[in-house]
Amino acid sequence: MFHIYPNPGSGLFTLEFFNEPSAFSIEVYNMMGKRLHLMQPEPATIYELNLLHKPPGIYLIRVMMDADLGMVKVVKNEKSPQGLVAGCRD
Repeated sequence: MFHIYPNPGSGLFTLEFFNEPSAFSIEVYNMMGKRLHLMQPEPATIYELNLLHKPPGIYLIRVMMDADLGMVKVVKNEKSPQGLVAGCRD
């Protein structure tokens, strides 16, 4: 159905669909099960999901595409003061 990358990431995630959906919705949940966002973007094979404004943690991304449902957990890391993702090195 789709995959999401980078995971873990610093807050900008790319959803890449295997086939272009005729319609889809994206929901973002925190680990307590609270829905934080509901988006219904225009159909496309690639969608950029911006979680930069959210605190570091684990989020559940729920995607409804046509008649299919997919869910994936993403990890948002905290950025270091130099703008690099904590734990990553060049």
